[in-house]
Amino acid sequence: DFGVLASSSYPTYDIERYATDTEYANAANSDNKNQPLLNRALRGAYTPGSVFKPLVAIAGLQEGVVSAGQGLYNCEGMFDYEDMHMRCTGWHHYANVYEAISGSCNCYFAELGLKLGIRRLGPYAEYFGLGEETGVELGERVGTMSNPQEYQELHTGLGETWTDGITAQAAIGQADDMFTPIQLATYCAALANGGKRYRTHFLQQVLDYSREELVRRYEPELLYDAEIIGDVQGVVR
Repeated sequence: DFGVLASSSYPTYDIERYATDTEYANAANSDNKNQPLLNRALRGAYTPGSVFKPLVAIAGLQEGVVSAGQGLYNCEGMFDYEDMHMRCTGWHHYANVYEAISGSCNCYFAELGLKLGIRRLGPYAEYFGLGEETGVELGERVGTMSNPQEYQELHTGLGETWTDGITAQAAIGQADDMFTPIQLATYCAALANGGKRYRTHFLQQVLDYSREELVRRYEPELLYDAEIIGDVQGVVR
């Protein structure tokens, strides 16, 4: 039901000392290097890398851009396309989607990203909660899914413009892709749940002050159903 079972952040701090020791609290507040007060699980945004690739596979299969057994690119350890030159994780030759996921083939997913295009790929990230609020009761960072408009805003003054090569890079979880750990957990849960994404939550139930009577139990809330075809779910799983 998308309930959080465990959540932690490191470096951490002693909340009792923080509440009672002014010197300790001031040191924690001014520690800009380690930032112990930053809840990285909810507010730290990071480049996801290969964990993003199953979403690209979902999009490619669902949109009919590729079939499960089809090879897309002769991977010989390097992907070359106009302005984009990236190494792969190995030599996968004409890998199909099963081999590309198991081998984490950059070449396959970069090529699939090009065939999809960023305007078709972007919405799938949204469907699965990447670059979106998950709904947790505590404050969270939204993160970023790479797209031409925000790319121009983020890279203003650098003279950079969006290219197909950036689409290829975004499709392997790089470029400006920046997601929080809670978003990635939500995304993986939605993959396991057949594309149905529920509100992520910490709350399980509410008891009265005696802690004996149940006032309310949390009811799962469906936020989005990507309506992924059953065969597509089966392939990526």
